[in-house]
Amino acid sequence: MMDPAGNFDYPDFYFELCQLISGGETAAGTEGFSPEDWRKIAELAQSEGVAGLLHWVISREQAPFDVLDDVRTGLAQSYYADAAQNALLLDELDQVLVALSRAGVPVIVLKGAALGRELYPDPALRPMNDLDLLVQPSKLRIAMKALEKCGYQVLKSTYHVVLQGGPRQSVTIELHWNLIAASSDRMEKYLDGVWKRALPLKADDSPVFRMHPADCLLYLCAHLIWQHSQERPRLLWFYDLYLLLQRYGQQMDWGELADLAIESGWGQPLYQALLGVEQRFGTQHPAGFIDELAHQAPVVRRLPGKGQTTNQRMQRWLWDSTGGLPWGLRLQMWMGLLLPDPAYMRWRYRPRADWLLLVYYPLRWWMLIKDGLVNRIK
Repeated sequence: MMDPAGNFDYPDFYFELCQLISGGETAAGTEGFSPEDWRKIAELAQSEGVAGLLHWVISREQAPFDVLDDVRTGLAQSYYADAAQNALLLDELDQVLVALSRAGVPVIVLKGAALGRELYPDPALRPMNDLDLLVQPSKLRIAMKALEKCGYQVLKSTYHVVLQGGPRQSVTIELHWNLIAASSDRMEKYLDGVWKRALPLKADDSPVFRMHPADCLLYLCAHLIWQHSQERPRLLWFYDLYLLLQRYGQQMDWGELADLAIESGWGQPLYQALLGVEQRFGTQHPAGFIDELAHQAPVVRRLPGKGQTTNQRMQRWLWDSTGGLPWGLRLQMWMGLLLPDPAYMRWRYRPRADWLLLVYYPLRWWMLIKDGLVNRIK
């Protein structure tokens, strides 16, 4: 069976795990689970990024779940590891935002760093590996210098700038100047709207923002479906959308959301991801919205399988994604796209032997140049 993100099979106990973390399954409903079943559910939760959530659920239920002590201990260890990691990252985030504010750089906090505090009952329940920040293209160089003054060093520059610093060089910051799609004329217009609709993240006058719920929903859908099209989307990302819809679904202007999806060109990922949320957690959108979205916006119901990509993605990265940047930074980004690190090349092309990487670099250059030229001619 294929799910909305193009995957063919669900792991065993996948939907049981969905019900557990969303509160749809109680201890009474799991009486038939054997100790081995619980072990498999816990292992699945680990791989899907929701082990801390599962620990939180089974620890708070008044009627106790029949879970073996070693399984409970493993889930608790995941929760406390995430709690420690998130405390480090969020503390560093607060310091970084102060530095960027002093430098006069408006910032929108993206993904886990924003969602953990806004949507989750405990920020430790939303695992994070890094901090994602959105700045305006004209402020990117200033932001980089402000972070370098805080002790951060640039690791690589491609479609975003990756910096590392913080305590014991343990914090990674991804500095974005655009979102998923490239800076085409349509996306530049949409990004202008994202900044205008952004909401203050703090009570003071600092230029720190979070995305408007409609923009956040669109961005998370696009990130889930397009950014991770070559891997199976983690349940954690669908759960982010579930919580966002739980919090804002009743007050959201769904007509405006459909218009924004068309304006941004993100009708397809919105369609795919909302179907995924519905399949995992139940309907979270007005009746008929999916059909109306499919009618208004061009929607592809199946995405390329694992290991495939589209020429459009490559065109965007090389030829469009650096639009609006100073030429010095633009050249730096292009070099990062043309000469990515070996770890990325192994993930992207999956060569059978490391020495084949030497073959894949020229192949990548040819594909990028060819696709870019075809895009320009069209």
